[in-house]
Amino acid sequence: MRISLRERGTSVSPFATSPLRTAMMGVLALAAVVLPFVLSSFVTFQLSMALIYAIAALSIVLLTGMNGQIALGHGAFFGLGAYTTAILVQNHGWHFLLTMPVGALLCFVLGVLIGIPALRLRGAYLAVLTLSVAFLFPLVIKRFNDFTGGSSGMTISQDLLDAPEWSGLSRDRFHYFLALLVLMVLLVLTRNLLRGRTGRAIVGIRDNEIAAITVGIHLPTVKTITFGISAAFAGVAGCLYTVTIAFVSSDAFPVQMSINFLIGAVVGGLYNIYGSIIGGLVLEFLPQYSQSLSPSLTAFVYGAALIVILLVMPGGAAALIGKALDGVGRLVSGRRPGSGESTVAVPVSSEPISSESIRSGDDDPVAPAGSSPP
Repeated sequence: MRISLRERGTSVSPFATSPLRTAMMGVLALAAVVLPFVLSSFVTFQLSMALIYAIAALSIVLLTGMNGQIALGHGAFFGLGAYTTAILVQNHGWHFLLTMPVGALLCFVLGVLIGIPALRLRGAYLAVLTLSVAFLFPLVIKRFNDFTGGSSGMTISQDLLDAPEWSGLSRDRFHYFLALLVLMVLLVLTRNLLRGRTGRAIVGIRDNEIAAITVGIHLPTVKTITFGISAAFAGVAGCLYTVTIAFVSSDAFPVQMSINFLIGAVVGGLYNIYGSIIGGLVLEFLPQYSQSLSPSLTAFVYGAALIVILLVMPGGAAALIGKALDGVGRLVSGRRPGSGESTVAVPVSSEPISSESIRSGDDDPVAPAGSSPP
């Protein structure tokens, strides 16, 4: 008999699958491939930006949602990746594809360096530390204006960012498919990471640090490496940002950007890696939609829309979609909730996960008790 956590009869595993979900993913994948060929260049550019923001939101999901470390400084890692690509491409003639591993490595190292002293901090104190990094980044960029262009920024020559001839694609379409490919690769890597022993350690630390220590998990190592991987993801997103925008400046990476990444992760679903895709779409299109409704009340409309989204979908959009698909699947198959599998219902509780759960060999890490299912 398989034991699974449930909330009100719904599985909370972020990797739950069903034929209906598989079919939906296939349709979405087909749409993602076809859309650039039927939409205008500007809309394709917007979708590229949404995919880039989705990668940034994924970095928050991994660090905050899965490991429990509250981070408000990922805009700095995003900016470091962006400037790495800009400097290497414009000043040193690198191909932009080769700059992404460099940007990821630099951000990983910086993330580890920040993660080590952050081990002594938790909750709001950790958030303040990472927020300070976001505050300092634009100031550092302005300080080294010989390399970064300071407040004036850097413009990258368009011919250095053209699509390769072998692709047969326009620049906008190539950038879109590049961002889509990178996002899919990172989603697969994150999914595989979380399904293994390391993933159980990451999630176990989030739910109960004492239980994690009891079963032999080395907290400093796991938390620091998770911080570094998350920073590397944000750095890759920054590299793609430069490739797509072809311009970087210190003003492009304000503190608000870090907060926006957290908003995207929460709206999409903080405990679901696929929710980051929805979060990226929200970050790109909701502000523009708000401005189109009322240019003078853009911030108000944007904030009100976020409040409504969070009230309607407290577990994130991915949780609501998952519940809807489960309901449709039961209607189509004609089965009642819970039929077809042997499970033990666990009531919603605020108690953390136990050491036995961390030690178990279950491949699927779960959302914390009391949270909405992804």
